[in-house]
Amino acid sequence: MRAAQIILGTLAVLVVNLVFSTGDFVEAPATALPSALALELVVLLAILAIAVRGRRRAPAWLLWPMAACLLAVGVLRALDTAIPWFFSRSFNLVVDLRFVPVIAGFLTSSVPLSDLLMLGAAAMLTVVGLVAGLRYALGAIAAAIATREWRPFALALATVAIGWALVPKAPSAEARRPLVTYDAAEVVGRQAELVLNAQGLRRDYLARIAAAQSARAPHRDLVRLGRHNVLLIFVESYGAVTFTDPGFAAQIDPVRARMAAQLQQAGFGVVSSTLRSPITGGGSWLAHTTMMTGVRIDDQPSFDVLMTTDFRAVAHDFAAAGYRSVAVMPRLDRPWPEGRLFGFSDIVLGPDMGYRGPHYSWESLPDQFVLDWVGRNILHGADRPVFAKIVLASSHTPFDRVPPLIDDWSTLGDGAIYAQRPGQVLPVRAGLIFEHNDGYLACLAYSLDAVGRFIAERIDDDTLVIVLGDHQPPLTTARSTRDRSVPIHVISRSAALLAPFRNRGYVDGLRPAHSTADTLMEEFLERFVADFSGVQAARAAQ
Repeated sequence: MRAAQIILGTLAVLVVNLVFSTGDFVEAPATALPSALALELVVLLAILAIAVRGRRRAPAWLLWPMAACLLAVGVLRALDTAIPWFFSRSFNLVVDLRFVPVIAGFLTSSVPLSDLLMLGAAAMLTVVGLVAGLRYALGAIAAAIATREWRPFALALATVAIGWALVPKAPSAEARRPLVTYDAAEVVGRQAELVLNAQGLRRDYLARIAAAQSARAPHRDLVRLGRHNVLLIFVESYGAVTFTDPGFAAQIDPVRARMAAQLQQAGFGVVSSTLRSPITGGGSWLAHTTMMTGVRIDDQPSFDVLMTTDFRAVAHDFAAAGYRSVAVMPRLDRPWPEGRLFGFSDIVLGPDMGYRGPHYSWESLPDQFVLDWVGRNILHGADRPVFAKIVLASSHTPFDRVPPLIDDWSTLGDGAIYAQRPGQVLPVRAGLIFEHNDGYLACLAYSLDAVGRFIAERIDDDTLVIVLGDHQPPLTTARSTRDRSVPIHVISRSAALLAPFRNRGYVDGLRPAHSTADTLMEEFLERFVADFSGVQAARAAQ
């Protein structure tokens, strides 16, 4: 065998070994180098040895399926490594396949059609190229086995041994990786078990939902709210990392200080704390559901199972107390039948708002416009108290377009003014969507400014406003904290409405006492209901 063939054979062995043995490439990129020997490679070599017995090469009908399977294993291993880092939960094939339509919808709504077609073509070419490359590598390995040329295997083994000696352990690991691994087999086995146990998972979800719903206090009259309006405002991707990361805090603390000054000048009090969201980096509707039902909903299957039950949500409680319950979902442009299950009597979607201006990050409507629309069309002139869940989206990834703040609220109208007032454009650098910190901070600053000004300038009564994040942002900086905490701010002119939160440990101002949450998001609802319902509910909560 010529030297070039030996080198190519060695590289082929190393590439296939890396598919099986790559370590935590997110935390320690050096583990993407050859530094462990995969037992799965030994099994694969045995299969190829059987396939080439009595011939010079392995049959193509075997190599192409093997190459496709290798790529699938590599993708599973990559997801198994990346998802815990970015979403603080383990990879679950049954769960995560449900997000494929969500991601597809995000791409089709956020990426121009020409770019989307190019992206799709590039993805297809990449898959074909990877399968072809792996098929070539398998062919080279099979040829070496057939000709009994062992030097590529010896060189590959020597390279792995040297890499194992030189590559340091990952920062969070207690010890160096073992020289021989079977990581791929563990990942594939674990995912196969999850697929086979999907029905058992459903039973677990039903048990969790039943336990949470059975713990609901029987007395839920909310009489202590005094029939004041209640606004539950979710600020997209507003995470505790804006307190814990010095760089983020340096940008957002002045915004919160400005907001606090506006609120104080307008006669509002504000208390703050943190909640531990069930998710991080994405899946906002799961956090919304957790907050509204008191059931921990941390993945799509648990949400789907919840929709099959007769669950009760906070909107049911408000409706029973005589409130008009409204869900404001400006990013949705299609019917949301689930909204009725959550107990909302009215559901406002993006098209219902008559917006005529340009769209911003994630094709969203400007938060200021949404809040102004709510003020004009839902709160103004209401003949009964209002509970409104308002989902803002201007601070949604990819954080590439920031709306302008409009000083004169009366000019917002149908949003046509935004076509005359260009916002800020912050393009995402290629391949760095999870490092787009500047875009995130600019979008979040806008959202908090819009919320602060809306409360201070557009609310003239004792409305109780609850402002919170849904999850930490999908950024490497947040991911590295491994924390799911989000801020929650409770705002009102009524000291009596703020008192129960102070009794729960909330502190004055927009900075919570602890940046890492002790309270789970699913615990908020029952505490809220107990604090604002009759004496019997309060006793039950104790």
